Amino acid sequence: MDIGLGLCGAALEYHLHYRVLIVGIYLCAFVVLLMVPICVNYVAENYTEYASQAAIAIGVYRLGWSIAIPFFFKEWEKAVSVGWVLGTATFLNLSAGILIALVCWKGPQLRRLPLVQGLVHTEEGQTTLRENSV
Repeated sequence: MDIGLGLCGAALEYHLHYRVLIVGIYLCAFVVLLMVPICVNYVAENYTEYASQAAIAIGVYRLGWSIAIPFFFKEWEKAVSVGWVLGTATFLNLSAGILIALVCWKGPQLRRLPLVQGLVHTEEGQTTLRENSV
């Protein structure tokens, strides 16, 4: 996604060939189509009793941003430039990606925190068959 946003920003800022813009848009669309189901599945598997509410919250969050961004994008682009707008989006996306990687890496430790302790019902460590029954 960061490469795609960077390519889109560079193509629009420096008037590069339209194929550079197409590759950037393709990369952004590919990553969105790839990552959204993975993120929703991760949340649904960790919050099994609240899976539908978690999926709704993610959907509302995505819809809210997709509606809100066009309201300030043109003014922001006029103030700085399209390259800076998409460059900032790249850095914000990179920061969010680092946070997601941290949650995936330290997820079991984070789910033990008192804040989320009552929400999480994980099947981690459970077995479906007993050793003597086979």
